[in-house]
Amino acid sequence: MLRHEVDSHACPARPVDCMFAFCGCTTKVYRQDLQTHYQTEVVEHLKLAAQALVALQASQKTLADRVQLLEKENSSLKVKLLAYETTPLTPAVAASPSVVTTPSKVQEDDIAVEKARARQKSMSPSDETPSQTPGYAIETGVQMVMQLPSELQPKYSKLMRKPPLIVENLLMDGRIELLRSMQDMLEPQHLDILAIQYAQHAMRLKGDKNYEAVLRDLWGMPSSGGSVKYSASESGRPNRRSGSLSRSGSHPTGLVATATTPQPPPAPLPSEWKLTGDTAADELTRSQHAYPNTPDATLATDILSLCQDASKAAYACLSILEQFTGYVTGFLDFDENLKLVRSMKEILHHAKIQFIKNPAESHSGVLELCDTFLGQLELMDRIVSCKAPIQVQLADFSDANRARSLRDKLVDMQLFDLARDFSVRCQLPLDPVWLAWGMLCLKDRKFQEARDVFKHLLSPIDATKATASPSSTAAMSASLRRANSVSSKSLIDSQRLVENIIQTLDPGFSQLRREMSPPPMRRSSLSPGSSGGGALDSALPGSNVEAIPEMQQQSPRLDPESRGECIYYLETYGSRKTTLSFFMRHRLLDECVNFIARNRVDPEMFVDVVIHFCQQHALLNDLKHSIQKQDPSLVSWKTYLLAACKYFNEKKAFKVLVTFQIFMEDFSRAALTCIKVFLDTTDQSHRLKCLEVAKDYFAEAIRRMRNLPPPATTSSSPASPVANARMLSASQVPPPSPGASTVLSLQDMEKYVDRINVQIEILQWIGPRLASDPLLLAFAKLHPSFDQFTLFGPQNQRQVLAWTLLVANTLLGLRIVSDVLKREDWRDTFRTASFYAVRNLNPSQLNEYLRIIKSASSDEWFDVVISPVIEVTIKEKKNVEEAEKLAAKLTGTEAKIDAFVLLGKLKSAYLLAVKTADVSMVKRIMEEATLINDTATSKLCAKYLELSNQSSTTSTTAEQK
Repeated sequence: MLRHEVDSHACPARPVDCMFAFCGCTTKVYRQDLQTHYQTEVVEHLKLAAQALVALQASQKTLADRVQLLEKENSSLKVKLLAYETTPLTPAVAASPSVVTTPSKVQEDDIAVEKARARQKSMSPSDETPSQTPGYAIETGVQMVMQLPSELQPKYSKLMRKPPLIVENLLMDGRIELLRSMQDMLEPQHLDILAIQYAQHAMRLKGDKNYEAVLRDLWGMPSSGGSVKYSASESGRPNRRSGSLSRSGSHPTGLVATATTPQPPPAPLPSEWKLTGDTAADELTRSQHAYPNTPDATLATDILSLCQDASKAAYACLSILEQFTGYVTGFLDFDENLKLVRSMKEILHHAKIQFIKNPAESHSGVLELCDTFLGQLELMDRIVSCKAPIQVQLADFSDANRARSLRDKLVDMQLFDLARDFSVRCQLPLDPVWLAWGMLCLKDRKFQEARDVFKHLLSPIDATKATASPSSTAAMSASLRRANSVSSKSLIDSQRLVENIIQTLDPGFSQLRREMSPPPMRRSSLSPGSSGGGALDSALPGSNVEAIPEMQQQSPRLDPESRGECIYYLETYGSRKTTLSFFMRHRLLDECVNFIARNRVDPEMFVDVVIHFCQQHALLNDLKHSIQKQDPSLVSWKTYLLAACKYFNEKKAFKVLVTFQIFMEDFSRAALTCIKVFLDTTDQSHRLKCLEVAKDYFAEAIRRMRNLPPPATTSSSPASPVANARMLSASQVPPPSPGASTVLSLQDMEKYVDRINVQIEILQWIGPRLASDPLLLAFAKLHPSFDQFTLFGPQNQRQVLAWTLLVANTLLGLRIVSDVLKREDWRDTFRTASFYAVRNLNPSQLNEYLRIIKSASSDEWFDVVISPVIEVTIKEKKNVEEAEKLAAKLTGTEAKIDAFVLLGKLKSAYLLAVKTADVSMVKRIMEEATLINDTATSKLCAKYLELSNQSSTTSTTAEQK
């Protein structure tokens, strides 16, 4: 390959950039691996491309926002330029020694105004001669005079040489139709300038006489003999976002005030104005000119309709509106206030129509500006129409603090519709309006209206529910939703508001939390009234339970309508805990139960609120009745009832717990609870009653599990504890319901019944003898709490009872061993009992003890029992003859060998061990022989062990071969 072709050669082994390098991929691979790179890095390339796309979209949005901002600025500059060009031509009053000057800032503003007038004066056609005015000639003036009515021709004939003065004089007289008929003769540019100028005259207030005096009092302007004149600031520009015309001056009204010499009261306006062509006289006439009944928006719009440039006329309307920015309504008479606002609305409508006619201006944002101003003026119209003593000006809409103050005044005056629309227009939070409005509706018992209001502040607990806006139009609905989405999240605590609503409807609600909080619990015996246990109180006496003193407060009275409103707000917007607390406060158990079942309330909340309250106020039976009425099967309430049972069990409120377990038809758990009560009480008779009740409950559970018919009862036989606990009206226990549950198997329950029977026998046997039987007294000294030992206690308690009763009541002890103890515990129990028996019983009692065990147990276990007796007889009592008699009763080889070793008959023990080929026993015998220096027996044992090892080695070798 030639050298100059190397750079252009697509070499497969040449490193190249990834095609996604433009969006951030920095990997370089060989050209031949490029496709593989594209395939393996698809996800990463997509991420990079997505990031680049997001950055591009952000850049485009920034540029679009910039273009929109420039368009707004362009529109604002047009309004500013037009205001600059069309400043009124009123000349400044000549200075005289009596002129009262103002600070330098005001003088600078006057100089700026005079310069603007001088510039506009140079453009005015009024002082131009026909030869100096392009487009006009004396023939034009003649034609204009000839088109006038005959009665007006003498007046205007003197101005034929100056057609612009004819136009201006007709404008001053308000003869717009005459000008429209001769419009084709007029120079458009000059006509536009004059039309805009005199449209501004038509929108002036009547000399600002009342308005000036009010402003002097309000803002502290000069009032001693002087008058105040106002001129628009040259820096005014529209602000489309807030709908205001901002000004550079610091005056609250946005107008520049200048002090002049005292002037006499204005003379009545002439019916017609007359220009003569004399410059000084005409200037004086212009300075005195004013239309009657100003502001007159109809006249102003008619004058502006003469403009050939519709955009220029529209911007002139905005310039006129700028002059009214600081005008305050509410000080003048009602008619004057209303006329002022509606005149501004009319002139702004005209501007909007002109902008719509001009497609070039309709997309520049100026239409949105017009709509903003119209909305503000509509609100001003409504404020004036309601005759509220409120001072409002257009500038209030763009100042957040002043707008907020005005909104609060509207709320205080209960003008809620107006306050709402004002807040939406000024982008203020709506929460204070909705809140005050809703609370007033509640106090006035306008409950449906209050619901419609509060739905704007509160969100339903169920997120799938939609909140609708009550606005009559789609635009207002959208505005309200936007305003609510901005304000409600941060200003209103929904749950706190719901509590305030409930407190308004139910004045005693403020005590709710204090009443519902449970007091400190104490250990005591639960009285029948507080437990709700009925007949179980006599069946389970002496139980230590957690009792809560009943609160002796009457249920608060609340009229049904207010109560219904409380339930509506709580179920729709409130927290479940507050709702349950309200139901409990008013003892609305049926409604509470239905609410829990419908909303799947958390079981812990059910316990914390409902169970606590019902236990405090002895309403547990009523609660169970409501639950059974809501769901007779109790299937949906199983979780809640189990939670309640768990709570009562933790608090050791066993009597109440049993009533709930029987209510659930859970007889096995009820029996176990009775056993807990048995373990927790010390009274002997009470303990026996608890066991009897537990046995009855187990019997009922076994009967239901086997699907057996209920036992027949007679009128003379006493009612069972089961029937008493359930407090049923039927003559028999009902069939098991789907809600019933069994925690134990049939075999387990039968074992519990057997254990209960044995425990009853133990109590009945030990009880009368404990204080007098020397043997039992000796046991009690060994174990101080022996009288509280039960078969339901820990394993060590059961073993102590077993060996104690093996010695004191052998047959009963054997029942404990066989029915209660595990088999692996038998040996230790028998040996412990035998050691105690041989040491504490006399020979006849010991023989009876061994006889009973011999007759009731197998030879294996008899050997276990008698071996300790032989050991104590030899070692402690040194009675070898008696030990030999006892050893003769042994049947097991191992027991006999142990006895021979204890008796010192090692050779006999050796022969018996060899006979059974028990190598381990031979080793033991050899060890014992070594200890007592019995060399003969020791040699025999060693020889046997040697032969045994040789035999074992030989057999192992044979197996390996």
